[in-house]
Amino acid sequence: MAAYKFKTLDDILRYPSPKTTAFKEIWHASQKGFGVRVMRPSKRDGSVRRTYLVRFSDEKGEDVKRNIYPVTTDRKDFENAWDIVRQRRAENEASRQTGEKPKVVTLRQAFENYLNLKKDTLSPATVEDYRGKFRYLSDVPMPTTPEQAKRAKWADSIAYLRKTAERNLSELDADFWEGAYADLRDACGKPTAVAVCRLARAIYSGPVNKRQVDRSPFIGLTEMGLFKVARKKPRFIHARNMPIFWQWMHTHPHISVRDFMLVQLFTGFRLSVVGQLRWSQVDMENRAYLVPMEERGNKSKREVYFPIPDYLFEQVFVPRHQARGTNTYVIPSPKFPGKPLHSVRGSFEAMQVKTGLTGIQSHDVRATFGTIAHATLKDVVLVGRLLTHNVETRVADALVTSGYIRTDETDFHQAMNLVAGAILTFATKPEKVKGIELVEPPTDVSALLAD
Repeated sequence: MAAYKFKTLDDILRYPSPKTTAFKEIWHASQKGFGVRVMRPSKRDGSVRRTYLVRFSDEKGEDVKRNIYPVTTDRKDFENAWDIVRQRRAENEASRQTGEKPKVVTLRQAFENYLNLKKDTLSPATVEDYRGKFRYLSDVPMPTTPEQAKRAKWADSIAYLRKTAERNLSELDADFWEGAYADLRDACGKPTAVAVCRLARAIYSGPVNKRQVDRSPFIGLTEMGLFKVARKKPRFIHARNMPIFWQWMHTHPHISVRDFMLVQLFTGFRLSVVGQLRWSQVDMENRAYLVPMEERGNKSKREVYFPIPDYLFEQVFVPRHQARGTNTYVIPSPKFPGKPLHSVRGSFEAMQVKTGLTGIQSHDVRATFGTIAHATLKDVVLVGRLLTHNVETRVADALVTSGYIRTDETDFHQAMNLVAGAILTFATKPEKVKGIELVEPPTDVSALLAD
């Protein structure tokens, strides 16, 4: 039986996917070296992946096949792939005759070029965050704490990604990134997989514009919906559940975890800011905290002088300041001397099991602060500033107006104390909250939290 040959895009789409083998390769009827790899249907959703191929002989005369990009229903893609095949084969033949190898651009080089191009627009915190994500493609973070050691099994499954940074961009095709995405998702969770692959997708913009690569391998993956942004779940600690959370927080976790959560609840700080609170940035006289412009988690990209509400100052900052000793951090880690407590994820998981408040995590506490602040202050611009949002660069109806509003430090402090008072009322005296329909907890709080 003669081998199947294609001439048009319809011929490619008409070819049946293999059932017994991982893939099949079919070739153009007249254009030498122009082919398509057809994969076996996906077990997850039954979809069939097809990828354009170019085939040539290297300097040693060995047969080489390279992926170009995924097959789509766009006829322009088919025509472009045909042109790329001819170009690649011509370049390969020229390099064989002259002995000069094509210039190699590695992923690391492209990454550094990307950061250099964006240096005037990216904050230091964002650059640090990008370098942290890039480590998954150059140096997979190994476990450094007992908590991480429990999850160390994932390190082996994505260890191959360590060499990705030194590979030629043209070698990292759509099939590679689809596999990398799946392995990162299974090993580290979908948010990490999406974040790393989105960064890689951004890195390709420069090489594509410079024609160092023909096309970004992420185009097909984007069309498949792998990087579709999920809608944020509107989670926060509801008024009826605040007493349960409050009592658990004061009876079950370590005192450092309790103080960490109190700071989150009464300031609305992002997790990364709370995880690096330093005494050098605390103004004990004026009851305020300075969040530097370059602080990781400060997305306003400006220095923020943040008032500490009186209740939080007296309950957390004063006693900790008196007992600080030589500690640099406001909330040092109880397990690792000299380092800050930077995560309470495990405590939130324990809280969910104990109280039944499922799904509540650190960022939901920040949403709780924002929700109560808005209900109390009735001022979106002021709440945005309390949350350290850059309200002047938001595309919103109040864009122009917000740029002309200045908030006095006294007003800031009064606003924080009003919000703190509302939080305390929700937590300790829910029956006195007016204008909010409260529902009694399903069971007695004390019985629910009893060991």
